[in-house]
Amino acid sequence: MEELGSTETNDIWGWTDPEMGNEIAIVSLFDGTAFVDVSEPTAPIVLGKLDTHTVGSDWGDIKVYQDVAYIGSEATDHGMQVFSLTTLREYYGKKAPKGTVRSIPEQGHYDQFGSSHNIVLNEATGFLYAVGSRTCDGGPHIVDIREPLSPQYVGCFDEDG
Repeated sequence: MEELGSTETNDIWGWTDPEMGNEIAIVSLFDGTAFVDVSEPTAPIVLGKLDTHTVGSDWGDIKVYQDVAYIGSEATDHGMQVFSLTTLREYYGKKAPKGTVRSIPEQGHYDQFGSSHNIVLNEATGFLYAVGSRTCDGGPHIVDIREPLSPQYVGCFDEDG
C-alpha cells in the first residue's frame, strides 16, 4: 500500500496498451487511483497515482472504453473522472524516486452525478451506466461515451431505482 501512496484499496481493473503492449493494473484506492505496469509480473512498476476528485471513500469503481478510464466513487461529489490511459506511456520504464509516488494529474471530469456505487459499460454501444448514484432514484444514470473524452448525459431510468 505504501508503494501505491495510500492506506486502502477496494477494486482493480486492467488495460493493455494496444500500441506498446504494456499491461496496466488500475487500482482503486481509498484516496485515488494507482496505475501499475505489470507487464513483468515479478517486477511491477508503480507509474503513479491520480488523486480522488474530492475525498476518500471505501468504494470506487473503474471501467475502460477505447483507452479511456472512467473512475467513479461513493465519495460525496466525486462524479466520474475521465482519464486517457495512453498518456501513461510517458511513464513506462521510469520509476519514481524511492519513497515517493508520482502524482498524475486529472484530465477530465463528469459532474452530472455526485457519487456512484458502480460503473457498467456496454462496449458495443458506447454507453456507460452509473448505478447507485444520487440521481435517477439510484437507477442507471446513462452517459454517452462514444466520444470517449467528452461524456454526455443521455438520461435516467428511475422506475426501478
